[in-house]
Amino acid sequence: MKAIQSLGVVARLAASLSVTVLLASCGGGESPEGQWYGQLAPDRQLAGVVLGDDSYYVLYSRPGEETLAGVLIGKGAIGQGMTSTSSATDFNWEVPVARAAEVKLELNPRKMAVQGTVRLDGTPPRKLSARHDAEAAYADSIAPIVGRHTGTVVFALGPRPGTTFNVYANGAVTTELNGCKIVGQVSRRQDEAAYDLVMRLGAYPCFAPGAPFFGVAWYREDQKKLYAAVALPAALGKQAIGFVGTKQ
Repeated sequence: MKAIQSLGVVARLAASLSVTVLLASCGGGESPEGQWYGQLAPDRQLAGVVLGDDSYYVLYSRPGEETLAGVLIGKGAIGQGMTSTSSATDFNWEVPVARAAEVKLELNPRKMAVQGTVRLDGTPPRKLSARHDAEAAYADSIAPIVGRHTGTVVFALGPRPGTTFNVYANGAVTTELNGCKIVGQVSRRQDEAAYDLVMRLGAYPCFAPGAPFFGVAWYREDQKKLYAAVALPAALGKQAIGFVGTKQ
């Protein structure tokens, strides 16, 4: 599942990775902020990022495939050596509805690894495991992601392979889905290996012209893979967009 390890759901690791709080409370280890890669049962690959405000975005694949299936977005913190619980929203494009999720994780600070479960409404818990990518670069500008990225976008109507995601030197971002032009802006964060990302839908045939999607993007430089996950504010509905692509 190299692709999702390549895009795998977006920002904090799928479950609830704390940040400095857990380190300050227990001492030792490294900060869990940054990029994480691992598995979500059954046989799904995941790629995620944990932000400095305890929020997380996790992209995951279909079982046994490289096709992106969903993104888990939440916020929470965990302590070392104990299981902590956080709430999240699961945007799974195999199911036409966003669902509440309960995430339980335990962090091993020495190995920088997490083990835990994700439970969706009406389903048994699914096991999750991931490791922190200590090699992920903490870029001091958006320069590493400037360029053309080709890959797959996934949203409410399913995956769209062959999509181009353009990032310009001024931070502007453009892409297109089913004739719907989407523009946005990416900017560097101060606290981890990720970028803030805002996208807005264009005019018709976009389903909600002008609707803003907020989230993050991150770049796995050793694979030249760009990941992105954004979602509508809750007041506007439960919709999200995920992307993974290779820099050309």
